Amino acid sequence: MNLRNEILAYLYSGWPDPTELSLIKFAEDKAHDPVSVYQSEVRFMLDDGLIRNAAGTLLITGKGVIGAESEGLASPDEIRRKRRLREDLVLRLKLHQDETRGLTDFDIFTFVRDHGITEVQFWGVSRFLRDQELVHQSGNGPPQLTSSGAIWAERLLTKRNRLLSFAKLEALAPGLRGIKFQQLLGAMLEEEAWKVETSVRSNSEENDVIASRDREYYLIECRWTAEKVDSRSVRDLYGKLENRVEVRGIFVSMSGFTKDAVQQATDYFGKRLILLFGPGDVRRWLKGETEFEELLNDKYHLAILKKNFVFE
Repeated sequence: MNLRNEILAYLYSGWPDPTELSLIKFAEDKAHDPVSVYQSEVRFMLDDGLIRNAAGTLLITGKGVIGAESEGLASPDEIRRKRRLREDLVLRLKLHQDETRGLTDFDIFTFVRDHGITEVQFWGVSRFLRDQELVHQSGNGPPQLTSSGAIWAERLLTKRNRLLSFAKLEALAPGLRGIKFQQLLGAMLEEEAWKVETSVRSNSEENDVIASRDREYYLIECRWTAEKVDSRSVRDLYGKLENRVEVRGIFVSMSGFTKDAVQQATDYFGKRLILLFGPGDVRRWLKGETEFEELLNDKYHLAILKKNFVFE
């Protein structure tokens, strides 16, 4: 781990408490670099906005928190817990705003009690949201959502409702589950500004989802069955693509793919592109850890440069 990440990891481990960075003690604990090396790195981190100087005390900023999480400088459970805490605060602020229209102050003490945190930790979370311009604050009063914060709250609600809908799908009969799964993926694509049609039928075939943006088109097959998708299913999708010009294919399977199916997609690469999305890809997308565009870019990169058709 490089010096910057060592410092970020240390500060993030204490957040949202205002963990103070003592360079002398930090260098002594690490025992492999002189204090001057850390001082130099701290100056760069201050310039980059990852930490701030509060009356001589070095503290992590909102940008630093996001940086620590994106670098995986803590356990997944810790990162999830801290993300959930700030998401909960935004949603509670939105609920309070909608119920009171801003006529009364937000009840800080109830939030602190419900989440088992201290007031100091509450203000640490609030400061993070302020750094991200999601809340503003008048004097010593409680935080209030900005317009950007209200938009983010709506997105969080949509994400959590999606996760609830997704969790209910597993209990449905296979046929109905497949239809609901198509609709859920279609709704997620629409949120990312794709034009979507689901369950598109013609005289000779049916397509689960057709996603388009400008002149970019994808035929998307969706499966949620007990068995992995086999090579025959991939061949069927290829047959649909063959009848169209400049259309690409995506196969989404919650049960994964057989080795033969992956090989079939690889063999078709020189003719038509068929990208494979597994259950891990879908769950990361649902949780907001990635977007459809990011998944596409990653899979394109691996397919074109390495002829590697991977899925999670």
